[in-house]
Amino acid sequence: GSEMCIRDSPQTTAELFLSASFADLVEERIDVALRVGRVREASLVARRLASVRLLLCASPTYLAQRGHPTSPEELAEHTFILHGTMDPLRIVLERGKRTATVLGRGRISSGDGPAASMAAVSGHGIVAVPELEVAEWLRSGALVPVLPEWRMEELQLHAVFPPRKHVPSRVRNFVDFLSQRWKKPPWRA
Repeated sequence: GSEMCIRDSPQTTAELFLSASFADLVEERIDVALRVGRVREASLVARRLASVRLLLCASPTYLAQRGHPTSPEELAEHTFILHGTMDPLRIVLERGKRTATVLGRGRISSGDGPAASMAAVSGHGIVAVPELEVAEWLRSGALVPVLPEWRMEELQLHAVFPPRKHVPSRVRNFVDFLSQRWKKPPWRA
């Protein structure tokens, strides 16, 4: 991992570990973890920090070659970058009171979200990804939203930590800092 200094609190340092798998916080002696989605371990304390939208994105190059879908039904004609072994990818979209379910098929599969996003940037297909993972690529134009008027599932970002009689002040302060900082999520496109 790499060590980082939290800008607003220079006396605090954090060792950052990035992983696609769920770490055992107690066994690995991790103070706090950030997780997107459902918190599966009932043994952990979870504090909601922010909501994260799932987006459909593709590169301008891919869309120039394959066309811009104008309805969920047209997504069936497109190539998707899949997460893990989920083939086909089940995508549920909502627009007002209308719901559409699409099965996306692909030739590239990755268990790693950033690698899947990079494949989309390289023009290999459409990716369904949490907004915070692609915010910079959306800002730069390397990726563009696909069917932006349709909404996908909204996930929750949690800070999780082992239950203790007394939560260490460093954990409490760090989680308070993130909660305050992300009241308005900086990744929101």
